[in-house]
Amino acid sequence: MSKSISAYDLKKRVREYDVDMDMMHPNRYKMAEIALSFLPFKKDQKIKALDLGIGTGFFAYKFLQKFPDAYVIGLDGAAAMIDLAKTRFANVLSLQDFVVADFRDLAKVVTTKDDFDVIFSAFSLHHLTIEEKVKVLKIVRSLLKPTGWFINEDCIIAETPEVEAMYQKLRIEGILSRAKKNETRFTDFASIRAWLDKLEAEEQDNPIKISQELDVMSKAGLKHIEILWKEYREMVLCGQKWL
Repeated sequence: MSKSISAYDLKKRVREYDVDMDMMHPNRYKMAEIALSFLPFKKDQKIKALDLGIGTGFFAYKFLQKFPDAYVIGLDGAAAMIDLAKTRFANVLSLQDFVVADFRDLAKVVTTKDDFDVIFSAFSLHHLTIEEKVKVLKIVRSLLKPTGWFINEDCIIAETPEVEAMYQKLRIEGILSRAKKNETRFTDFASIRAWLDKLEAEEQDNPIKISQELDVMSKAGLKHIEILWKEYREMVLCGQKWL
């Protein structure tokens, strides 16, 4: 994961992050809407949330639009991403706290047990190995209030290589169709494939099957685990701390 952290600290990568995310993951708007509509909080409720891998603050900003009285701690391993997120929250910094830390050090930097109403993560946890993810989610569970929720939006892989190959074809064709509008870096299938391979190697991407994601959440002790949404290589999962 250390390589993925340093990759996001590159100034050029940070500038391009939101543009690339919209090109690669146009469903992230829909995913955020589904996740936020599921959460059982009132608009004026003073809830406390933790964002694991806040990035540029895309999901956390939408979270605060729906729950404007919430207090959000945004954690990310890359200081440059935190700096960029702060610009998005220029008018609501009183509701924000930012922590630069590796997910694997979560227990060291966030020590208030049974404290969070919700912990969420968007396109971040796929940088961890399965073993690391189980350990991190056990800590996540300990940080949640009883009946608190964990929401994870992320990329996954198909259950079989044959279906994954079909997903990848659809993925690249989608990127190519969106890139043609205002993107000069990519001109064909091969150039996008090469870019994705380089990006995923640099950032140590490690997406897993949705069946493995569900198993990880179960091993971490979360209950009421559910697939809220899935389309091809993207999913939204929820799990609850239940005593």
